Amino acid sequence: REDVKKNTGDKFVLASIAFSLMHRLEYLRGHVNAWTDPYIYPEQLRTLLGILSELAILQIDNVAESGVDGIFSADDLGFQDRPMVSPEIFHEFFAPYYKRVYQHAKRKGLLTFLHSCGYIIDLLDDLIDAGLHVIQMDQQENMGVENLAKRFGGRICFYCPVDIQNTMNKGTVEHVRAYSRKLIDILGAFDGGFIAKWYAAPEAVGHSIAKVRAMSEEFISYGSDFYRQRT
Repeated sequence: REDVKKNTGDKFVLASIAFSLMHRLEYLRGHVNAWTDPYIYPEQLRTLLGILSELAILQIDNVAESGVDGIFSADDLGFQDRPMVSPEIFHEFFAPYYKRVYQHAKRKGLLTFLHSCGYIIDLLDDLIDAGLHVIQMDQQENMGVENLAKRFGGRICFYCPVDIQNTMNKGTVEHVRAYSRKLIDILGAFDGGFIAKWYAAPEAVGHSIAKVRAMSEEFISYGSDFYRQRT
């Protein structure tokens, strides 16, 4: 609470909460059971997801009282080329509990942030409908930046570094600079549509200091000019 007070005012204070449905389900039930429970034990699964969502709501109540502006959670929902569960299963079993949590956060006056890796484009409609404000994606190239903007631009904010598995890992410094500008141009074309970030453990995924510096410089310099022209 004291840390929040020190940073309120001109700063946006984001609180991390332990809210995940897919990850927590896998921890509790194991991977195979987590993916087969919708077919074998649907009612028991709904009960468990309801309990997990209530635990998240308790956390939201606690952090909301401290004066934060938003909540951040993580739930990797995709493989490289498809969601971990079908969009139909996600819609029926998982989306209602995301909605329960995000709508509670909304009533508390909080913005909602979710980190999710993998190919999740087919789940975003449900997450937006649930009340998600910001999706934090470390990967975008597997879904297509233009495709993300075409389908969801103006409906959700994208919070991204340069794609950590492709351009940032395999491209040159100039490729990184160009991709940084691309994210701003395409996702930032919608008011509030893009937040720049860097990957917090660059050495773990082979990102050189030169590439991290190039990305950061481009986000700051090009981004500043881009948004200045729009105001």
